[in-house]
Amino acid sequence: MSGRGKSRTIQTQLKPCSQASASVPQAPGDEPAPTQMNPEAQSLKLELLSSLKEDIAGNIKKELQDVLGDALSSNKAELQTVKTQLVSDYAATKAKLGKLTATVVDVEEALTGCTDDIAGLKTTLNLSGSHC
Repeated sequence: MSGRGKSRTIQTQLKPCSQASASVPQAPGDEPAPTQMNPEAQSLKLELLSSLKEDIAGNIKKELQDVLGDALSSNKAELQTVKTQLVSDYAATKAKLGKLTATVVDVEEALTGCTDDIAGLKTTLNLSGSHC
């Protein structure tokens, strides 16, 4: 859909039309009204407009794809960086949580031992108090 190929097609189509109008002699009073076009010219005009519309739409679409593609590529790279950071942070958090769980288990065991010691001391105090 290059513009150069289209211009050759347009020029090729314009030549027969201009030759046809030049070869038909017109009387001074036989000129067509400005609002009326001959069917061949109208058809050519519609074809040219359609072709231009397709070319413009194609160019706009390509430009949007280029611009949005660049933006999407940079966003994709940023998202990949964030994803990598999240995976790293998750692993670090999981490791810290494992250490914290182990610490809580150790403290629980120590407190259980203290509770047993306190119960033993209480029993000893009760026995000592009853002897006095």
